[in-house]
Amino acid sequence: MGRKAKPDSKALVHIHAQATALSQAPPDKSTKDDPKRASKKSEPPPGNDQHAEPDAATGHLHAPKQRSSLLPTGLRFPWWAVLLLALYLLLQLGMTLEHPCGVLGAWAPLTRSDVGKSYRSISACTHPDKLRSRSQHAVRRGELLFQRATKARDDLYDALRVSALLAET
Repeated sequence: MGRKAKPDSKALVHIHAQATALSQAPPDKSTKDDPKRASKKSEPPPGNDQHAEPDAATGHLHAPKQRSSLLPTGLRFPWWAVLLLALYLLLQLGMTLEHPCGVLGAWAPLTRSDVGKSYRSISACTHPDKLRSRSQHAVRRGELLFQRATKARDDLYDALRVSALLAET
């Protein structure tokens, strides 16, 4: 359940003044005799009602509801814990993207032919000799991508060679 909004202090003073004035004023005969006038609702108290919401049943304006927290009160974390968690998750994401399988777009179980196919598809687009006619920025970006793909291919070939040696023994 959400908390109830506290009414504005100026509105409370105004409501108290109206209640006091009504209790001290003599009864009005016109509202007793005329049922239409007696059923009319009084205006809501003036105040900061720019964000007030009208009640569907009565038509009176009520104070806006306070926004509830997404987490229960017991599950609030200090800002530094959230920062450390976010940093850890970003580092994990970075390591996943820099993993040789992630660079080549090939996933386990890998064979030597899978690594070769992935490397050839990337090098066909990023080889520096194929980018000579482009802008200097595009050539530099292609060289960096080609270097990453070459390093990833070499790392995966080494890992496959080591796993084959371990499987033989």
